[in-house]
Amino acid sequence: MSRFLSPALSAVTPYTPGEQPQDQQYIKLNTNESPYLPSPRVVAAVSEAEVEKLRLYSDPACAQLLRTAAAHFGLQPSQVMPGNGSDENLFFALRAFCDESHPLAFADITYGCYGVWCGLLHIPTHIIPLKEDFTLDPADYHGLHETIVIANPNAPTGLCLPRDAIEGILRSNPDSVVIVDEAYVDFGGESCVPLIDQYENLLVVQTFSKSRQLAGARVYSAGGRELGSVNIRYTADVHAASYRDYFKMALFYLLT
Repeated sequence: MSRFLSPALSAVTPYTPGEQPQDQQYIKLNTNESPYLPSPRVVAAVSEAEVEKLRLYSDPACAQLLRTAAAHFGLQPSQVMPGNGSDENLFFALRAFCDESHPLAFADITYGCYGVWCGLLHIPTHIIPLKEDFTLDPADYHGLHETIVIANPNAPTGLCLPRDAIEGILRSNPDSVVIVDEAYVDFGGESCVPLIDQYENLLVVQTFSKSRQLAGARVYSAGGRELGSVNIRYTADVHAASYRDYFKMALFYLLT
């Protein structure tokens, strides 16, 4: 049905996801999935009783997951927004904080979906080149007065900014939202979650897909001064958020 697409959508260059071979004969590294199983508590939680509940609509408030995630991050439940994979809530953030007259600023080498979403939503882009050594210069983001998204650590470079550098960007853009995409923060770098109560213009995004071995569950959380919530229920995710010992052990083996 592509010939019926609107001219605006026809002009969008689609995002190309990482290949997912189905025969399981490879050690696959292209999408940064964990080689380890989810925690034993997650495995135990995916029981027959929970599977039977799939015929029912989930809790629209995600109350149990919100409470557990908030306790884990030291936030209030009203500051956490679960979503159907990190892409969904990043997309929601762009819809909320950008439009045809409010551009999005991001690095030239970073997560490819930012540009695709801007094309879908007709959002002007402000592309900021990385330095020759592939680092991001925080000064390039000072005083932009535009919505900003920074993958920290950056993908695919793996380089990250210290928390105080992000804080400088927040202070210099007090009337614009700064989105910090922390999909890989557990593997290195400082999380900006501790800054949430200090800066009303900060939105921090994390995921269950990488360091918590739940890429197939498609769940993540966003943290900000005050957020709503969207509908998603996975009892397993509550256990993934709460079982810190297994989380630390899996990280140790991945990083050594």
